[in-house]
Amino acid sequence: MRKLLLVIAFSIFLSVTYAQTSTIVYSQNELNTAISNVNAGDTIIVANNSKPYVDFKINIKFNATQKKPVVIKAETVGNVVLTGNSQINIGGSYIYIEGFSFIGTQPPDELIGDGAINFRYSTSSADWCFNCKIKNISFNGYNQSDNYKTEKFKWVRVYGQDNEITNCSFINKYGLGNCITVERPNDIENRHLIHHSYFANRNPVVDSNNKVLNDQDAMRIGYSVTSLSASYTKIYNNYFYNWKGEAEIISNKSSYNEYFNNTFRKCVGTLTLRHGTHCKANNNWFFGENLAQSGGIRVIDSNHQIYNNYFQDLNSGGSKVAGAINLYKGDDDFVTGGDLSSYAICENNFIAFNTIVNCDIGFWIGPDVSGREYAPKNLEIVNNLMSNCNKAILASSIPEGTNTIKGNIKYLGSWWSGIDTIENLTTDTELLQKDNEHDYYKIFSTSKAVSFAYTSSFVIDQDILGGKRDNKPDVGAEENDGNGTNFPYDEGDVNTEIGVIPEQITSVSPVPFSQQKDVIKVFPNPANNYLSIIIFGGTIKKLNIIDISGNLILSKKYFNKPRFVKLDLSNLHPAVYFLKVISQENKVVIQRLIIL
Repeated sequence: MRKLLLVIAFSIFLSVTYAQTSTIVYSQNELNTAISNVNAGDTIIVANNSKPYVDFKINIKFNATQKKPVVIKAETVGNVVLTGNSQINIGGSYIYIEGFSFIGTQPPDELIGDGAINFRYSTSSADWCFNCKIKNISFNGYNQSDNYKTEKFKWVRVYGQDNEITNCSFINKYGLGNCITVERPNDIENRHLIHHSYFANRNPVVDSNNKVLNDQDAMRIGYSVTSLSASYTKIYNNYFYNWKGEAEIISNKSSYNEYFNNTFRKCVGTLTLRHGTHCKANNNWFFGENLAQSGGIRVIDSNHQIYNNYFQDLNSGGSKVAGAINLYKGDDDFVTGGDLSSYAICENNFIAFNTIVNCDIGFWIGPDVSGREYAPKNLEIVNNLMSNCNKAILASSIPEGTNTIKGNIKYLGSWWSGIDTIENLTTDTELLQKDNEHDYYKIFSTSKAVSFAYTSSFVIDQDILGGKRDNKPDVGAEENDGNGTNFPYDEGDVNTEIGVIPEQITSVSPVPFSQQKDVIKVFPNPANNYLSIIIFGGTIKKLNIIDISGNLILSKKYFNKPRFVKLDLSNLHPAVYFLKVISQENKVVIQRLIIL
């Protein structure tokens, strides 16, 4: 009894010590009042509305704490729609913004030259954000009017340090301006995290000569003037689909950044290490679907590490900035003139354990571009696998300096005549086989790439799937029998593992509620320890259980295309949930589920 009283007393103490206020607001004026009276630990909820909030402003400057952040969120994710010249400006520390949807029913022309969400309260660096976060934010066609399409309007501008963008969606961007820009007017270490977000369906703006204009990236990390300083920003577990902006899907313009576990499907352009040094690009997936000018990674400047990446069905389409791995040339403006906006020499870069399949150009060393005089040099290109590429390694420029090119292996296609045939291998037998469950080409036990790897200067102990490499590693991105499970994203992962919940922004096809009874049977409901799901006229790709706040509680992915599954619910608490079923045919069914 005494122990119980102590527990109760301690609980009361905690409730008093960490007391926080939750306020729901229904208008701009009520929001402004709530913000003016906010305290650390408070939550402000913007109420759902059957109509969009027009020209809605969330402006807050406040210093909260990690244990007691200030949260401003939508009542229900996706059901608070912002349109017109709506904008969010946050400054201070530990401010979290969650669940709002920006939709372009009215053009935000008054925001031209600015951002829809700014991680700063004003232009003063004293009003930047530190340890702030946006989560479950969606943008869908929130664009300037056509008259202003050649003027820049950015969706998210990130200032300060240690900020986070997670589970957001950026769909149907049109007009100049990036979706996300890490603004770096000075040399501070940013340490931002951008992850588990969805970028889809951008079409480019062109000039009168049908040339694609600049500033149409998905994201840019910095600017050329501060590119030689360290940002330490991490971009990971994002999904890029049907992206057709400019040549740079991601434009790296700072140093010591990391890009990993991202998937690119049906995209024009490349992940471009445009300015800066000492960056990593690893464990990324690129599926070009033979789209013209689809590419992989373009490498400029020095001391980068490019490893464990997978490239499939990329088509350069005549573009000299494409190819699976493009090692670009430098120019005299940078080398002797010190112009940071120009092209540094691609040198001292490590490129290893990549798999390149069915691409027209695998490695492209020094494309012959007018005005680029300096060939790549001092490269380490080791343990890469190229299968059925027209040109496995194309050397338009002979690499200078001391280069290590060993342990690479190809099946079919040609490669640079300077390749040492003793240190590298050409084979007339298949190196990979199709994995139909995960839709990529994988290594197999009798492949000649098994245990062929050369000992490199940099130890890589895991493969692209997160599996363990042994002491005699295999060539390419994947280790045979590595037993990793980090497979690439596809459309079935949208709004579950990556992106936000609202159905209006997903590219899969939702089944109308009136027809769902003809598509799926779910029983028993209410359920207790298990749930049975039967799908008609298709097979099951993924099942998700989502709570009423929009949080993903349980996710199961199926590769054997079942029509019937039995789902274990024993670890779930009694509550009301939503069951989301995604078929192999990309149909979505959502049903209310009660667990007793």
